[in-house]
Amino acid sequence: MAGFNTGVAYSEMFNVVDPTVLQPKKEDLQGRTMFPLKPLSDPWALTYEWIWKQAMGQASDYTDRATDITTTDVTYHNEIGYIVEKAAGFEYSQADIERFHTGGRNIDIITDRANATHDALANWEDTLIFNGNDDSQRPIYGLTSDAKKAGYQTLDDPSVTLQKVVDPANKDAFSDAYKIINYFMDAASQITLLPGYHNAKPYLALAPKEYELLTRPLPNQYNPDKTLWSMIQRNGANNDGVFAGIKPITELEAQYWNGQKGQAGKKDMGIVYLNTADIAQIVIAMEPRRYGEAIPTADNGLSYKQMYMERAGGLSVKFPSAIVQLTGLNDGSESWAKAK
Repeated sequence: MAGFNTGVAYSEMFNVVDPTVLQPKKEDLQGRTMFPLKPLSDPWALTYEWIWKQAMGQASDYTDRATDITTTDVTYHNEIGYIVEKAAGFEYSQADIERFHTGGRNIDIITDRANATHDALANWEDTLIFNGNDDSQRPIYGLTSDAKKAGYQTLDDPSVTLQKVVDPANKDAFSDAYKIINYFMDAASQITLLPGYHNAKPYLALAPKEYELLTRPLPNQYNPDKTLWSMIQRNGANNDGVFAGIKPITELEAQYWNGQKGQAGKKDMGIVYLNTADIAQIVIAMEPRRYGEAIPTADNGLSYKQMYMERAGGLSVKFPSAIVQLTGLNDGSESWAKAK
């Protein structure tokens, strides 16, 4: 074997590079799935406005030649929303490009880094939709923002948690189940009892663990197939369920929004809501896009930096009363509960 330089060189002769580049799975962002998008015509807008009208007046008695007939009126209210922007970029060099197209590798490093930059902006947008911003001068409220500031409705915590209801040791599973079902019905009725929304069917969004607990069988030997899901949605028969749909939303886990300390900081959130454009929209002024050309850096012009930008208004809530926050479906004592 004389003549070989090193053991490393020898081993490289028998090394085969798999051309497939693997990537770990990641959670899909759910913000854009919950409400319709509202693209703005001006990508550089700083604010946007919408108008809602309020009709007033009533009919009155009339007698011949009467002059005091009541009149009606309509008042138009202008509301304003704010646009914020974020930027992200990536660097690459000529060596990067050449290196990853040798030795059996087939890696498009520019595209991969551009995708990573796009993902960074998408994560920011998603956080804006759910958590809003902290700007008191130009506030944008998200789904998990303080309910009083945002104008959302809330509901007192239920007397039992979902984990307790489906616990195999629970001897009163069905009794506790009806407490939870009534709790969800109360949450839905906070929307459907609003004027003009009697026939509306709200959605329920839950953190994935609470969503999964709805599908577990209740501990009862006479009804082994009963689940909270089937009882809430009445097995989907004739569209008689409490909700138009139930969705798992990762961003509602406490670790993504709950800033409290201790056990309270591990409580997830549920959202009951209507998803039509007259309730809320996701405002986009500028989709994530490449901004300008790649800029050469200081090392002899062989390295470059490319910038991307997005401009968005987050969640534009027109009718906050059609959103109800629920924070008592778990109490933070569960082994799976996570804090921020």
